Amino acid sequence: MKKSTIIIILIVYLASIVVVGFFGMKVKVYDKVLYVKSIEMNVQAESKEMYQFVDLGIDAQTQNKSYSLTIYFTQYHLVDGTGQEYLPVILMPQITYDSGDVAGETESIKYSITSKYNPEEKGEASLSQKGELRCFKAGKAFTILVSPETSSLVGSSAIIKVFVI
Repeated sequence: MKKSTIIIILIVYLASIVVVGFFGMKVKVYDKVLYVKSIEMNVQAESKEMYQFVDLGIDAQTQNKSYSLTIYFTQYHLVDGTGQEYLPVILMPQITYDSGDVAGETESIKYSITSKYNPEEKGEASLSQKGELRCFKAGKAFTILVSPETSSLVGSSAIIKVFVI
């Protein structure tokens, strides 16, 4: 090979490296999987005297956040259209991903009553998928599990022990 051929090949090689490095190809992930790291709960009601909400820390068996919610049914209650008395409490989750980002409104949460005794079947309480808990009777105790519907890490759910007095 002649010197001129080798120099032209070398120049084209170096120019292609510079062009690809400058323009490059950008890769964008469209279906990025975010894993839920933790769910921290808060409660909202019409008045602070309607409830007492206590953070119990991490549950030893499940590694989930644990809370205690005491609802004072006898002090405050509303009457629905059928004349039945109830006390509404709204469960408000704050979701954190494993990347450290906080989730917005798009993250879907699943609320379920996990006790052997189910007050929903007896008509003593109701729990919507939006997190609204309505208690219709005093003297009941049950457990609510708040978990993400999407991918999550171990210990990312929240357990709420509810006592209606």
